[in-house]
Amino acid sequence: PIMRASFGMIFSMSTPSNSGGETTLTDDEDAPAETEYIRITSISLRVLTPLLSQAASTNYQVWYQSGDYIGTNDSTGQSFDTRGDLTGWTLVADGNSLGGYSTTDGSSETNNSTETEAEPLIVDPKFLSGAFPSDNNDYPTQPSKILSNGGMETINSMGSTIKTHLYQIPKSIFTPVMIPKYGGKVSFYVTLDRALLQYGDAQDDEWDTIDVENGEYDSSADTTRDSMNVRIHVGEGVTSFPWTDVVNFYSPRRFLGKVWYEQMVEIPCSMHEG
Repeated sequence: PIMRASFGMIFSMSTPSNSGGETTLTDDEDAPAETEYIRITSISLRVLTPLLSQAASTNYQVWYQSGDYIGTNDSTGQSFDTRGDLTGWTLVADGNSLGGYSTTDGSSETNNSTETEAEPLIVDPKFLSGAFPSDNNDYPTQPSKILSNGGMETINSMGSTIKTHLYQIPKSIFTPVMIPKYGGKVSFYVTLDRALLQYGDAQDDEWDTIDVENGEYDSSADTTRDSMNVRIHVGEGVTSFPWTDVVNFYSPRRFLGKVWYEQMVEIPCSMHEG
């Protein structure tokens, strides 16, 4: 897709519903059912320029909330829009591209060596992942080359040569986010304090449609824990920092980074009692 850049991005992730009913992982009919989850452990950000030099120091944050960020409340019928309002969002990553030292209040102070040291962003050299585009959009393959600084030079769909860099947020900084395997949905707000986050174009009628899926997912193998499917939806680019509730600062966009996740099974505490 045509690649642009600004401060931030909002997008949702979901898992498909299971029409056959939730599969449990126990043979004991009297035992409590185990629940399967997708566990989001990190996000990689695609940006315009290298972020690991002193002059390129950049702050980043990742927030999440359960469910959609725009929609209608099923129980009350009232519409909601949480853009620009962090009241219902939870901060899951807060750091600086160069690392630094995390203080007890969660801020970052590069000069305070008495606190816990935070890792810098990690160069992610693998620009491709196990995700594939859904049928409702076209991702033409373009020639590209890896640069000596870990970035990539590529050609976008307009024929322009651009440079892009991919950085993973350290898992030590990222608080994991859980999504139920069947019918779960969460929303993420990712932002930098500089207008460097790259994302792809999307049409107005593509907002919230499924953009990419797990390329290794096999629905025929979707029994117990054999396969997990997680989808990224078309979201919105955020052209302001801090964000605002002014709708003109949002336009449908595709998240071009990576989401790192693992599958897991949650066993109720009652199974360990006594």
